[in-house]
Amino acid sequence: ETKKEQWLEQRRKFITGTDAAALLGISKWSSKLSVWLDKKGLSEPTFENEAMFWGKKLERSILERYAEVQQCKLEFMDGYDLKTSEDYPQLACSLDGWNHTLQCPVDAKNIRQRSSDWGEAGTDEIPSYYKTQLAVQMAITGAQMAHLAVLFSGQEFKIYIVHRDEELINKI
Repeated sequence: ETKKEQWLEQRRKFITGTDAAALLGISKWSSKLSVWLDKKGLSEPTFENEAMFWGKKLERSILERYAEVQQCKLEFMDGYDLKTSEDYPQLACSLDGWNHTLQCPVDAKNIRQRSSDWGEAGTDEIPSYYKTQLAVQMAITGAQMAHLAVLFSGQEFKIYIVHRDEELINKI
């Protein structure tokens, strides 16, 4: 059994940020039914498509650029390390990076095209499914904010800042 397979098996026991977006009905990629099937071990295996491949491949480069721009001490996290919290025992997350300077999670995204869902850099104007993912990360880590480092179209780098939203966390 590979580390990824072990991680996927552990993940079935919790609600993750991507699961939360699906359960709230705001995910572009999954539904309440697909989350239920996954948790029961009844879903078909997900095969990595090109977008998923490049997202994973470019993650470290995006985080490296983030650390340069922020001039911070950034820890690159193990994507197969599932973090949990006693405060929210039903939730779990895997982090891309941790900003030790600001004590907050950093998530990296490679986005094909910038849509109207995205606001100006430095704001929290991001798609709601990403906001939900970051809310889960903040709930588990206790952080007061999370950063989203985004590379649009392979050449436009932006950082978004999302502050802790207790109302959203409670809804999740």
